[in-house]
Amino acid sequence: MARATYTRIGVPSRGIPLKGGGSIVAAGVAPGPNTVQFDPYLFPPPASTPLNLAANQAIVGANTFYTPAGVSRSIPGNCYGVISTIDLLLDSILITSVVNWYIFINGSPVSGFNPITVLGRNGAASVGRSWEGPLRILIPLGGTVSVTIQNVDGGAYTAGTSLYGWFFPQQR
Repeated sequence: MARATYTRIGVPSRGIPLKGGGSIVAAGVAPGPNTVQFDPYLFPPPASTPLNLAANQAIVGANTFYTPAGVSRSIPGNCYGVISTIDLLLDSILITSVVNWYIFINGSPVSGFNPITVLGRNGAASVGRSWEGPLRILIPLGGTVSVTIQNVDGGAYTAGTSLYGWFFPQQR
């Protein structure tokens, strides 16, 4: 598994000693044998690039499927990726509604997130769901992430989808 050494900007170049040994090293300082290393799948390493995918999609028609281009992305072939936040929004609700979101990595459904169903109800202008914090969906080297939205009941809605995270180069 790739690992990255974290640095903190503005930290003295000698590093900050940590309780129990080790240190956090300042930017530009070569890491030593006691440098604390953070897992790049849990925390974005300094060499990471933000992954911010978002799209609003008008959906209409019973049992129709949509794949918004704004939330489909291939990461570079030498990079791993992480999705750390998912935000879904269903807007313009006029009747009881049922909309499913499907998240795919390399064309395969992500276990535990397929489908994600958002149930709107009459009287609510919009409804949303979010996951963050401990959420980590891993994208393999050069992988592709995509989302498909299914309008189950046939109403006319706007379905918003946002995926946030990072990708980082494979370390050799």
